[in-house]
Amino acid sequence: MIRLVSWNVNGIRANIKKGFWESIDTLKLDILAIQETKSDESIMLSGVTDNPVFDMVFHSCSMKKGYSGVATFHLKDEIKESVFESKNADRKALSMELYSSTIGIGDEKFDIEGRLVTTKYIILNPKTDIKQITLINGYYPQGGRDGRVPYKIEFYQKVYQYAKSLRQQGENVILCGDLNTTVSDIDLARPKENRKTTGCLPEEREALDWFLKDGFVDSFRHFYPDKEAAYSYWDQITRARDRNVGWRIDYFLVDTKLLPYLKDAYIWPEIMGSDHCPVGIDLDL
Repeated sequence: MIRLVSWNVNGIRANIKKGFWESIDTLKLDILAIQETKSDESIMLSGVTDNPVFDMVFHSCSMKKGYSGVATFHLKDEIKESVFESKNADRKALSMELYSSTIGIGDEKFDIEGRLVTTKYIILNPKTDIKQITLINGYYPQGGRDGRVPYKIEFYQKVYQYAKSLRQQGENVILCGDLNTTVSDIDLARPKENRKTTGCLPEEREALDWFLKDGFVDSFRHFYPDKEAAYSYWDQITRARDRNVGWRIDYFLVDTKLLPYLKDAYIWPEIMGSDHCPVGIDLDL
C-alpha cells in the first residue's frame, strides 16, 4: 500500500516550528506534496532539506519573497527499509522509485510564481499491472486577488492540457494540491453566501470540471459522495475552523486507470499548523 498526502502548509518555516514533521510522522505516508511553501530556493535548501527521511523536489516563486511555492517529498532510497520496519510494521517496504522530475509547466507567466512540480515514479512490485505513476503537485491561483480569475482559468487550462498529453502518452496521472475551487455546493459550508466569491464562480467550477469529465476522478467523492461538512480549508481571521465553516479545495484527482488500485481517500481536519489540513489517498500498488 502506498499513501500519498497533500497539504497547503501556509508557510513551511512557520509550520515546521508548529510541529510539521511530527504531524507528518503520524500519517505514515510515502509521498508528500505541499503547497504555499512561501520560501525561496536558499530557504528550501538550507531549512527544509535537513530532514533525514525525505528527499525533495521543489519549485519556488522567483518574483517575490514569501509567496506561493510547492514541493514534493519522497522517502530516501537508503532508509526505506529501516523506516518501514520500525514505524510501519504492518506495511511492506515502499516498492517505487523516483525516475524523473519537472519543475514548472513551461510557461514563464506561471512558472515565475512557483506553482507546479511533476514527479514520476517506477513501480517495482512485479505483482501489479501498474508500472508507473506521475504526480502533478500544484498550487492553483486564487482568483479574487487583483481580479485574477482569467489568470486562474488559464492556469487550469495549461495544467489540463499538460495532464491530458501525459495520459495520451500512456502515463498514469494523479493531480493533487490546493486547487482553490469547490466542485459543488456540498464542498463549502455557506454556498448561498459565497455564490459570487472566487472558488465558487461558475467559470472556475467549469475549469475544474474539465478534469472530472475527461479521465480524472475526485478521489474523496469517489468514496464519500454525500458526506457533508468535510472541509480542508478554514478562514483564520474569523476562526472559522472552530465552527467548521470551511471549504473543500484540496484534492487528489486520480486517473480513471488507477481506480481499481485506489483503496481510500482522507481528510485530516484534526491536524493543525495551517489554515488548511492534509488530504490523502491510499493506492494498492
